[in-house]
Amino acid sequence: MTVKCSVIVGTFRGGYLRATLKSILAQSEPSFEILLMDDANSPDVAELAASLGDSRIKYHGNPTTLGPALNHARGISLACGKYVAIVNHDDLWEPETLDTLLSGLERHPDCVAAFSRPRVTTADGRFDESRTSHAWTTWDLTDVPAGRIGNWARDVRSTRLAFPSVVCALMRTPELQAVKIPAAVGGSYDFWIGYQLSRTHPVLHLDEAVGYWREHPDNLTRVRSAKRSFEMAYIYSHVALDRALPPKRRLYGAARLPRAYAVTAADYVRGARQGR
Repeated sequence: MTVKCSVIVGTFRGGYLRATLKSILAQSEPSFEILLMDDANSPDVAELAASLGDSRIKYHGNPTTLGPALNHARGISLACGKYVAIVNHDDLWEPETLDTLLSGLERHPDCVAAFSRPRVTTADGRFDESRTSHAWTTWDLTDVPAGRIGNWARDVRSTRLAFPSVVCALMRTPELQAVKIPAAVGGSYDFWIGYQLSRTHPVLHLDEAVGYWREHPDNLTRVRSAKRSFEMAYIYSHVALDRALPPKRRLYGAARLPRAYAVTAADYVRGARQGR
C-alpha cells in the first residue's frame, strides 16, 4: 500500500517511546508508516512495537550500532512515503500535526519542507510555556518569520543556519534522500539535514503545527562531550567553505570555528580526566 508519509523514529534504549508512538498513531492523517529504527537492536523495543498492534509500525533493529547519524540515514533510505518526518523517541505530536504539515507542503509545491518551532514539555509530558520561550531563544528561533521562507540565509535575521528538521517538520523524500549524512555529524544530524535542505531550497514555517520536545536529563543535546562539540565544529567548517551561502553566513561559520575546536579540546581533556 502506498503511503503519503514516512515517520522515522530513531531510538537507542530510550524511554518515553510508547507515548511517542501513540501520539503518532493518533494522527488525523492516516496515510503514514512508522519506521522504528532501533540502534540497540533491543528485544524490548521490538516487543513494544508488536504490542501496539498496528501494521503501520515497521521495526528495524540494527545488528551493529550505527550511531545517531547513520541510524537516521538508514531510516531515510528505507522511506516509502512522498514525505518524511523525523521524530525523536521522546517527542510528542498533537493529533493534527501531520495533517497540518502535509497540507502546507501540498499548498506550496516549491518548498522542500514545512516545519514548526518545537514546543517544550517537562519530563512527564506537560507543556511548559516558559521553557518553550527559553528554548526558542537558546535555539535562535525567536525571530523566524511565519510563512514561506524563500532563502533562509537571506530572509531569516537570526544567525541560526538551518530550520529545525526534527520534532515537528515534514520534508520531501527525494530531496531528503539526496542529502548525504556523514557519521561525523553524530547527534547533530538534524542540524545538518536542516542546513543542507534550506541552503538552496525554500521552506515553509507553519507555527500552527504543534510538536513537543520533551526536556529531561537524558536528552542527547544536553549531554556535553568532546564528540558532541566536534560535531558542531565539523558543521561550521562546512559552512565556512559553502559557496552557496552569502559571505556573511560563511564568515559566521569561520568565526565560530576557533571556539568550537577549543571547546572540543577542553571537553576531551575533561572526559579523559573523568575516565570517559
